[in-house]
Amino acid sequence: GHMAMIKDGWNWLDFIVLVCTIISLAFPFVKPVRMLRVLRPLRIIRKVETLRVIVYALWHSMKAILHILVVTMFFFFMFGLMGIGFYKGKFKFCDDDTRSGKADCLGTHIGGDEQLSPRAWLVRP
Repeated sequence: GHMAMIKDGWNWLDFIVLVCTIISLAFPFVKPVRMLRVLRPLRIIRKVETLRVIVYALWHSMKAILHILVVTMFFFFMFGLMGIGFYKGKFKFCDDDTRSGKADCLGTHIGGDEQLSPRAWLVRP
């Protein structure tokens, strides 16, 4: 029937692209609507059957891809926590070579310019 056009998702995509194009042409100062014009190349998917099959396959595999993404992010998070614990403070040093730890890096010292300067706990470049 005449309502079949409304039920098809590809027709909805065409409609959204068309509306965004009309709005961007009528109101050129509305930048976010112009960004939606990137959807225009997606209209070709409707006409080429092989592209449609690829899009459907990607769409139906999205749940599995998201599960893999969650597991991967969990591992990144765990290794990040381990790295923070392992390297915590290892890349810092005292600018006075006679001191070794942060607790010893207090007070002042005579620097390379023979001036009295406060000791500083620095990050290695």
